[in-house]
Amino acid sequence: MIRRDPFLLARLLSALLLSLAWTSSTPGQIFDANVELSSDRWQYPFNFTPGSRQNGPLFILDATDSADFNARDGMVIIKWEITLPPDLPGPFEVVEATLRFWDRKQAGYVLGSLSPSGRPQQIEIYPARFDDPYSEASWQGTEPYVGGGVGSATGAAFRNPYPIDLATGAHVENNILTATPWAIGEAVGYTPGQMTDAFPIDFHLDVSHPTIQAELSEDLLSGYSSWFISATFEINTIDASAIPQVLMSEAVGNTAWGTSHRAPSLSIHFREKASSVGSWHLYE
Repeated sequence: MIRRDPFLLARLLSALLLSLAWTSSTPGQIFDANVELSSDRWQYPFNFTPGSRQNGPLFILDATDSADFNARDGMVIIKWEITLPPDLPGPFEVVEATLRFWDRKQAGYVLGSLSPSGRPQQIEIYPARFDDPYSEASWQGTEPYVGGGVGSATGAAFRNPYPIDLATGAHVENNILTATPWAIGEAVGYTPGQMTDAFPIDFHLDVSHPTIQAELSEDLLSGYSSWFISATFEINTIDASAIPQVLMSEAVGNTAWGTSHRAPSLSIHFREKASSVGSWHLYE
C-alpha cells in the first residue's frame, strides 16, 4: 500500500528543477561556435617563410623519390581558436561542421582523376596531433620544422605536428595508399583551367561518425581545432602548377590569385547534450 507523503509535490518539483538545470534553457537550440584563425602554415621542409607565406602547394611523392622525405611532402596545417557563448558548460553535440579553403584562379587540376601511377587524386583533411616540445595550445605556426627531408638520412622521420588516420589514429604523413581521410574536399563552382577568380574547397565532416563527433566535441571543450590539408597529386608526374594550393590568410587582397578568396575557415554548429535525472525513488 502506498503511503501518502505530504511533501511529495515538493520533491517532484525539486526533481524537475534539477533536471532543467542540466539542460539548455532552450532544448535543442543550435549555437554557432566563434572560430577565429590562429595560424596557417605550409608544412614543408623547404618553406623558408613559415607562417607568412601566401600559398601552400599540396602534393605527394612517388616511390622514385628519396626515402628521406615524407610521402605527403607538401601539406598545410591550420589552427583555429574557439570561444563559446557564455554559460554553456557542455557536454556538446556537433550538428554540422565544415572546413573551407580557397584555391587560386590559375588552378588546372582535375579532382577524382587517377594519377599516372593509378592513385585517386583528391584533397583530404586530417586532425593535427602535437608531440613535445610542441603543443596545440602554444602552437604559433612559426616553429622549426620537424619531419622528413631535413638533415641527412632522416629516413622519412615522423612529423611534429602530424596528421592522424580516421580509422586507426596512426600517423599518415608516410601513408598514401591506405590512409583513411576525415573528409574529402569538394570544389565549389570549379572548372579546371577556366577559372577567372579564386574558388572554395569545402570539407563537410560527417558528424554522425562517432570518432569525428568526439574530435569536434573535444575541440569545443579545449578551445582549439587544428587540421592538416593534404592532397594525393604527385608532384613529379604532373606540372607543378597543376596541383591544389591553399591560399593563406596572407594572400587575402592579392589580386594575382583572384578577388573573392578569404582566409581558411572552420564553421561548427552545435547544441548542448540534454541530460536528465536517471531515476527518482519516491517514499512509500
